[in-house]
Amino acid sequence: MPRIVKREITLSPSANISSTCNYEVYAGNDTQAKSDLQEAITIRDELGYEAGVAISLAGLGLAAFFQGGFSRARMLVEDSLSRATESNSLFPKATALNMLGWLAVVEEDYDEAWRLCQAGLSVSQNPNILLLAQLGLAMAACGLENYPSAREYLAAWLKSGKPLHTPRGFLSCLPTLAILHASQDESERAVALFALAFTHPQSPTGWITQWSLLQRWQSELELNLGPERYAAAWKRGTKLDLETVISDVAVS
Repeated sequence: MPRIVKREITLSPSANISSTCNYEVYAGNDTQAKSDLQEAITIRDELGYEAGVAISLAGLGLAAFFQGGFSRARMLVEDSLSRATESNSLFPKATALNMLGWLAVVEEDYDEAWRLCQAGLSVSQNPNILLLAQLGLAMAACGLENYPSAREYLAAWLKSGKPLHTPRGFLSCLPTLAILHASQDESERAVALFALAFTHPQSPTGWITQWSLLQRWQSELELNLGPERYAAAWKRGTKLDLETVISDVAVS
């Protein structure tokens, strides 16, 4: 059963600096993560470590994505992909491809999102890559109305390990889970999950508020339920416990 990860992190300019910084992004510590990643880029650039620069750029792109800065995220991730390709570094290349897939999701180019995340999977099966790819594919599948595939990839994501198993990571998966419930006519549960995703103190509102598919689903659910039932379901959702919700999904 997945648990929300809580731990203290001490940064050091070692080889694992990017995984440390990326965890800070997943944990919602964007300011610290961006500062550390910029420092890592400076150090690695001075050392001529092009693959390392690519990894750090991808981390900055991830932080920009979570904050809703999609244009900046794209610029950083495309730079990362270019450097990773030139240096033949598989990990940052796969990371960048999956992040471009996430960007394609919020742009509602779901065929492209699916293609990019599948490409990322084909480049690297690193556990951290799998986490990005699985959630990206689940989101893309929802946009394509391929709900069996969305359910399959979301289940795989939930069974995976860290680092996306943080409040920000779990909240990022809730819209997909809500859509899956809505697709099965479980409207009140879907509304409650949307409410938790959007109102939780650590909600990744920077990007989920800009994914138009979610707004369309919420409008349809309100139409189906009526304003009063919708509002009641939303209120219940704001009181849900995130870890309990995720644990219940993982064992169902």
